[in-house]
Amino acid sequence: MLIEPKIRLKRSLTAGSVPSLEQLTYGELAINHFDGTVFVRQDTEGVGIATRVVTVGAGRSIGNTFFVTVEGNDLNSGLTQQDAFASVKRASELAQPGDTIKVSAGLYTENNPIILRDNVSVEGFELRNCYIAPNNPNQDLFQINNACHLTDLAFIGKAVYALMARIRKQFPHVEIESCASGGGRLDMGVLQHATRFWPSDTNDALDRVRVQTGFLSMLPPELMGSHVGPSPCHLTGRQHAMAFRAGVALWGHMGV
Repeated sequence: MLIEPKIRLKRSLTAGSVPSLEQLTYGELAINHFDGTVFVRQDTEGVGIATRVVTVGAGRSIGNTFFVTVEGNDLNSGLTQQDAFASVKRASELAQPGDTIKVSAGLYTENNPIILRDNVSVEGFELRNCYIAPNNPNQDLFQINNACHLTDLAFIGKAVYALMARIRKQFPHVEIESCASGGGRLDMGVLQHATRFWPSDTNDALDRVRVQTGFLSMLPPELMGSHVGPSPCHLTGRQHAMAFRAGVALWGHMGV
């Protein structure tokens, strides 16, 4: 249900101008008339990609959307959920620049590598339940090109570690945070590849006392991502004083 039915519009005539989170609040759209783009504030309440500004229009025709479900069939058209593909691989073979692949919840064992053309997006319906595993563990899971975008997907298997190892070798100063299902990607195998770990999606300081106690019983505080959570917490609704929230976050790799 909409709390405020009115939508406010903000505009710009500057080429390349993109609004910040501070400039674009809820119930507002930003229009760049020079580029022909529209922006909206996206807020998933701490789940998945969290809060950001996303582009609604790109000043061009919108590409196709292909759907992948566990009940699908690779002989289908993939253009609707009822006629979905069974694999991301099949969708990637047809996806052209500007197209999007939507992956529903489930486990998909793919005949990797999955090769994406320029400007192809692969989006999971739900981060905690969209899993992609390699059928060929010694090969890349994905091979991507310019402007590709993958979000709300969890990758499992040795191919993930191989990919992370290649990234760290080629870009040694890049820091990788391991986060899947609120700490589900914390295992002994990934320790040598990740810089830090996100223990839980709840940022409630009271919850974090218990979560962080368990984390620190096995691993050093330098590896534990611990941010100062909001008040009220987006998951529990509880309110805590800033001193308590900051004090709990201080015991790990602190962030604000």
